[in-house]
Amino acid sequence: MSRAIIITGMHRSGTSLISSLLQRAGIHVGEKLLAGNSANPRGYFEDVDFYEFQEHLLHERGQTYLYVDNHIAFEPSAAEAGRARQLIAERSHRPLWGWKDPRTSLFLFFWQQLLPDARFLLVYRHPIEVLLSLLRRGEFDSHPSPMAGLHAWLVYNSNIQAFCDQHRDRCLLVHIAGVVKHATKFSQLLRKKLQINSSLSPQAFAQIYHSTELQQTPFSSELDILLASICPQLLELYEQLNRQADLPSDEIQVDSTASQPLSPLVHFNENLAEPISLPVKYSLLQMLLSTLAPELTERMLVRFNESAKASQHKVDDLWLLAQQYQRLNAEQEQELCRRSTQIAEQQQELDRQSVQIESLTAELSSIYDTHIGRVMRSYRNL
Repeated sequence: MSRAIIITGMHRSGTSLISSLLQRAGIHVGEKLLAGNSANPRGYFEDVDFYEFQEHLLHERGQTYLYVDNHIAFEPSAAEAGRARQLIAERSHRPLWGWKDPRTSLFLFFWQQLLPDARFLLVYRHPIEVLLSLLRRGEFDSHPSPMAGLHAWLVYNSNIQAFCDQHRDRCLLVHIAGVVKHATKFSQLLRKKLQINSSLSPQAFAQIYHSTELQQTPFSSELDILLASICPQLLELYEQLNRQADLPSDEIQVDSTASQPLSPLVHFNENLAEPISLPVKYSLLQMLLSTLAPELTERMLVRFNESAKASQHKVDDLWLLAQQYQRLNAEQEQELCRRSTQIAEQQQELDRQSVQIESLTAELSSIYDTHIGRVMRSYRNL
């Protein structure tokens, strides 16, 4: 009997680490996996077929993996449903298989209908850590809008919570920090909730997980205050996930050193007029990131400036090209107008000559009918 394990969570939440651990535990996560890069040197452990299919689903609905609406109106076409069934059928000969793709968070109910016996491993992480990881990856270099990252976190994790509420017996909900800190308990939960009998030894876990690849942020009450002003739903949902999780994060220890640089920003926030407008929230988030990760924020702005300059150069080049085409078009219109006038004059000359020919023809015809004409015909007949 074939069993499927579906791994998902918001981007930069540790799903690649979880997928690599489950691969080590004996789950087939794909033949052709997405290659690693500077953001994930060890690889994404992401089945390319599912990745491309779900990218297609988003693209067809005018969405991207990071810029998503709160509620995607998802009604699969017959072709899309057929392709999903094909992906499942191609892997159903394996006793234990699955896939990992953060985009699956947006289509959980769709996949559950096609795989009613599947188990779901759902991963979450603190929103500010996700945002900083997106920043490190350069997600906002061409468009510095970190608020989109927080909005995406909210959309992905809201879908995860809604799905988990309805299918609690088939879901294992874990915080990535809880996984790396309590590897043995995570292994026990794999056996209990997902019926995965292969155990992950501490040695195997240590070979896969490297703490430098999953950076953690020092938290403080000041950070919570600022996040609550920027987007109050974030912390509400995060706390709900922690209460609901099979393996939540440990209680966050307040870092007094982390609160010091945020204190002036909290004071600034307290003096803002209520309700805080969206542009002010954007600015507040930008200041928060500049405080937490000044180098990353500066790099984002520098790269955006470079990208904006390059884009402006392209716009300038296109404008010059458009001007050239406009001049060429004007010259061609003038030439066309000149030739049209010339043709009209030639047509007038032809018309004049036609009138002359008709006149001469009529004159010859009249001569032909006169006495002289009859004589000439008689003479011709001799």
